[in-house]
Order: sequence, then structure tokens, then C-alpha cells
Amino acid sequence: MQADMQTPYTRLFTDHVTIDEVTLPGFVKPLAWAVVVAMLFGGQAFAGDAADLAKAKGCFECHKTNGDSIGPSFHDIAKRFQGLENARPMLIRVVTKGTGIKGVPHHWGTRKMPPATFRAPVSEQDAEQLIDYVLATE
Repeated sequence: MQADMQTPYTRLFTDHVTIDEVTLPGFVKPLAWAVVVAMLFGGQAFAGDAADLAKAKGCFECHKTNGDSIGPSFHDIAKRFQGLENARPMLIRVVTKGTGIKGVPHHWGTRKMPPATFRAPVSEQDAEQLIDYVLATE
């Protein structure tokens, strides 16, 4: 593309320009800055959101961040599954479905995660956020 035919949008992909140099619809700039902040801080910037989500879904009724309760602590879960490549998808399945049902084995002795019908339902997306939070617990 010739330089004289470039628009602000094509320049965005060909030159180094800042977000302020490009004319974008009003809602896009704040969204773009939010993406930049999320990329800079990773998941840690939103750990409070995950804790709020855990509270909203009733996770703290059976789990604590540290210390045993009805269910294992987030710290103990993170420690037990640290470094296991299949831990994240397995734990997401546990959070969305419960344990002791077909396809989801017991994984913590005799304790069971109740099936979704007996607790607040958790979507796959929410479960991913919750598990990332739990696995990052120190």
C-alpha cells in the first residue's frame, strides 16, 4: 500500500502509532486501554474479581483460602495440583459438574464436590477464572 493511501486504520497495522493517534468510535479507546492494562498486569490485576466470584458462587461455604474446612483449602488444592498438566481442565470439570458422577472421579479422599444441582451453577468461563485463582493461591 502506498503511503499516501494510508488511513489511520491501515496505519495502525503498518506503522507504530499510539491509540491516541487513531480515530476510533468512542467506546473502543477505553476498551483498548483495558486490554493493554490486562496484558501488563496479567491475571493478578483481577484477583479481587476472582475472589468476589468465589464468594458469589458460594465457594467459601466449604473452602477457605488457607486452612481446612468442609472442603480442602485453595492453598492445599494449588499445592496438590501444582505442575500437573491436566490439573486445570480436570479442576474446571470438577467445579462445573461436581465429583462422584460419571466422568469426574473423586480426587480428595472421601470428600465430594457437590453436583451443580446442589449449589450455585458455575459456567465454564467462571470455572476457568476460579481455577486460575485457586491454582495461583500461595
